[in-house]
This record gives sequence, C-alpha cells and structure tokens, in this order.
Amino acid sequence: MITINKPIKIPDHDIFKNDLLDRKGTIEDLSNLIVSDIQPFVFSVNADWGAGKTTFIKLWQAHLKESYKVKSIYFSAWEDDFTSDPLIAILGELKAYIEENHNELKNNFEDVKKTGGKIIRNSLPLILKGVAGKVIGDETVAKMVSDFVENSTTALIDNYQKEKTTLEKFKNSIAKILKKIDKVSLLLFLSMN
Repeated sequence: MITINKPIKIPDHDIFKNDLLDRKGTIEDLSNLIVSDIQPFVFSVNADWGAGKTTFIKLWQAHLKESYKVKSIYFSAWEDDFTSDPLIAILGELKAYIEENHNELKNNFEDVKKTGGKIIRNSLPLILKGVAGKVIGDETVAKMVSDFVENSTTALIDNYQKEKTTLEKFKNSIAKILKKIDKVSLLLFLSMN
C-alpha cells in the first residue's frame, strides 16, 4: 500500500522545527558551499520516490532565503509542467521571478521571450509527430501529419545555422539577466520526479 505524506509545515523563523529527519546540518553545509562558490554549478539530489527530496529542497530553499537572503525559483516538473514544451514552463517561472524581484529587468526578459519563442516554434513539428502517432487513431491522418512533419524537419535541418544563431542569442539574453542579478541571489531548483 502506497501512502502519501503531507508536506511538512516550514515556519518562517524556525525552519527546521518540523524536520524529523534532522536535515539541518546537511542543509547548512550545502548552503555554505553555494554562497561561497562564485561559479554556476549543478547539484543533484537523487533518491527513491517518497524519500523526501521535495521536503529537503523546500527546507533548503527556506534556509537560503532566511539565512543568506538568496532567492530561488522552485520548479516541479510534476506540478508545473503542463505545457507541450518544458522551456515554456521554466521561462514562465523565470518571468514571475523577475517581475517579483527584479522589475528593472523586464525589458531584458523581452529578448529572452523573443528568442525562446523561436526555439519553441521550431521544435513544434517534432512534438506534433510524436503526439500524432500516439493520440490520433486514424492512420491516414497520422500519415498526413507525419509527412507534414517530415517536410518541416527537412526545413529545420536546412535552417540549422539560423537556429544555431537564435539559440546563441537566447543564451546571451539569459546571460545578460543573470549578470545583472547578484552573484548568489538566484537558485533554480528543478524537481523532476
């Protein structure tokens, strides 16, 4: 029998009060690592389903905010990714963060939206092909969509250099925003389970 535990309550000024697994020491050590390092890096928390990864990350996020004034974005693929392209969902969270914390960067985010939109628009044919083969039961319609997608894919390959330039502009747009935000004022927590 599978049981689902309710999320623990994390009080603002006593973050670890309800943490029965005593994660405080680990979280403090990892927080020291993050605030002392000036280079971006990726850190993975890996465990079985139900082992407490989300609780760990929520506690860590609260600790960073209270102790170091580090702001973060929490993105749960399970809860927040209901769009056809994960990039849309992540950019939506970044936009909300900018509007709440760095309103002066709204114009910079417009560049991100423009270039990100081109990337998403060009990946649509590949998404359609996958959906058409699984969702549409009529083989004729699926074949028509598949042929259309094949032709679109050819066009995408032909426009490779243009796409590469667009991706580079997209990366540069994101980089401009991140350079204007303090060196350790934003963390992105991605929950992929």
